[in-house]
Amino acid sequence: MLAVFSTVIPSFMISAAIGRIGAVQASAVGMLGPVFTIALAVYILDEPFTLTIGIGALLVLIGVGSLQFKR
Repeated sequence: MLAVFSTVIPSFMISAAIGRIGAVQASAVGMLGPVFTIALAVYILDEPFTLTIGIGALLVLIGVGSLQFKR
């Protein structure tokens, strides 16, 4: 059951996203996954948010932003 929810369904969702919004935008949304994971870990699990984590999240956001505004 875990394989269905963590592998099969996300694969279908990525394929649908690529069909609807294109590969570039779908990959940009996929790159934001770690940032959302950090936010949820801090909010739900009360994990510490350190400077290193903040710098890493900022680098991810800069990378996604540079891909979106490069055109």
